[in-house]
Parts: sequence; structure tokens; C-alpha cells
Amino acid sequence: SQTDADDSKLLVDIRNSFISISVAIAVCGGTLVAMFIKMFSSKVSALLKGVHQVGSGNYNYKIKADGGDEFSQIAQEFNMLSEKLQSVEKIRQEFVSNASHELKTPLASIKLLSDSIVQTQHMSKEDTLDFLRDINAEIDRLIRITENLLYITKNDSRPVVTKEVCNVSKIAERC
Repeated sequence: SQTDADDSKLLVDIRNSFISISVAIAVCGGTLVAMFIKMFSSKVSALLKGVHQVGSGNYNYKIKADGGDEFSQIAQEFNMLSEKLQSVEKIRQEFVSNASHELKTPLASIKLLSDSIVQTQHMSKEDTLDFLRDINAEIDRLIRITENLLYITKNDSRPVVTKEVCNVSKIAERC
């Protein structure tokens, strides 16, 4: 009976140790899961903030890409995309500035020539025709500029065609 009591005490001690170990593992596991969720959540939040910033036009926004996990790789890809968008935006702004300047010059000439015709009371028919020819030339210039702009826009919107080398004889054999 003493051995039964010793065995019973041993089993109770084992059970209590098992419960203590289980609680310790659960607490450690819960802490690790909470830390992982917090880390995961902060990285997702950083990515979402970056997407929002770039979506708002802030193309120079960068996401901190530390570590070697998938989120860091996504952050690096995001940063490269952001740099490309920033470059495209700079090119677009330069293009708009140049196009505006190119359009403004002939428009200013047309305005000056037509004002001269309107403000000159006794302009000869020959001078009027010269001014109208100059206006016509500036209008032709505007048409060329707008046609070039439309051509550029049309070509930029076409999908990129990639050429691939192929073995024509193998294709013919299959046919």
C-alpha cells in the first residue's frame, strides 16, 4: 500500500509537471504566434501604405526592405516599380512641357499676325494676303505637331511585340 501511495504521488507529480510544461509551451507558442502576427501585420501595413502613397502620385516613396523573406522581396520589387513610375512621370512631364512649348509658338504667331490684320486700318490687300499666308503656314505647323503627337500616342499604346527565332522546317514538318 506504501508503494501504491508512492506510485500515486509519482503519477500526480508527473501530471503536475506535464500540466506545467503544457502551460509553458502554450504561453511560449502563443507569444511566438502573437509576435509573428504583429510582424506580418506590420509588413502588410507597410506594403499597403506604399501602394496608397504611389497610388496618390508619390512615386519616390520607398518601403523598407530588410530581411530575406517574401515580404522583403515584394518590398524590393515595389521599390523598383516605384522608381520606374517616377522615371516615367518625369518623362511625361518633360513631354507635356515640350509639347506645350511646341504648340504655344505657332499659336502666338497666329495671334500676332491676326491682331496685326485687325488693328491695321488701311492694310493693303497684298499685305493682308501675306499675313494670311503666314497664318496658314502656322496652322499647317500646328497640324503637323498634332499629327506627330497622335502618332506618338498611338505607337505608345500598342502592345510590345517580341520577336522569337523559330525553326521553320520543324513547324513545316508538324503541319
